[in-house]
Amino acid sequence: MKNFLLSILCLALLALAGCAQKGQPLIPEGSASERWQAFAALNSGAGSYDVLSGSLRFGPSEATKRVTYTLWSELPEETPEKADTLAERTIRLEIGAGIGGSVGKMRFADGRMTLILPKEGRIYVGSSSDWNLQKLLGLSLPLGVQKLNDFLAGRLFSALDAPRPERYETQEGGGIVYRYKTKNGHAELTLDENALPVRWKEQNGWDMEIRFDDRGLPVRLSGHIEGEAGEHRLVLLVKERRPAGSMQATGLHIPAGFTVYSLD
Repeated sequence: MKNFLLSILCLALLALAGCAQKGQPLIPEGSASERWQAFAALNSGAGSYDVLSGSLRFGPSEATKRVTYTLWSELPEETPEKADTLAERTIRLEIGAGIGGSVGKMRFADGRMTLILPKEGRIYVGSSSDWNLQKLLGLSLPLGVQKLNDFLAGRLFSALDAPRPERYETQEGGGIVYRYKTKNGHAELTLDENALPVRWKEQNGWDMEIRFDDRGLPVRLSGHIEGEAGEHRLVLLVKERRPAGSMQATGLHIPAGFTVYSLD
């Protein structure tokens, strides 16, 4: 009987261990630590806040929607000296259906967002919260708009909230998976041999694969998330980068006669 109880206790401990983080603890010295430090160093500099254009596919796995986009941003005029920081930027986003011009115009500034639907004569205004974005898109985003903008500009480390890994695990292909805590649980970040994050997986959240160009800037984010309504997918492609300032200012003209709806 004693041996039986001991066996049950051992099984319970093994089950608990399986729920804990796996891998070796990250120590200050070693190749895993050096690669993480190289990843953090990639975040130095002001970032490349270019004018981006490409496509976005999102929605339920069996019925995704595809749109085109143009994204650009600028710091508030009163703080140009903070161009090398992660100060909140004013962001403009033009959304198209591929043919037929713009179907949506968005502006994010001071924690607020405005969405104009020109063909429908409607305007939506409210806080630029994840919840409001989810109501508009039908799914949550892997990163908030500000942090997504920073990530696409190459501010990879800060855009992920400067994570502090606790454990790591090496892969056969040369990648290293780092595990760390977040406010929502745990996350895993896989760095390739160039210290670029090629996969980011959240506990009960997004599982994203990331590809980069030869400058180390993201060109493709592809992932999926499981929810109450099933699996949703998202694929964001950056097809062109133009120099910052090649687009008009980030202001947004509010047409007269449109119906305004509050998101809050």
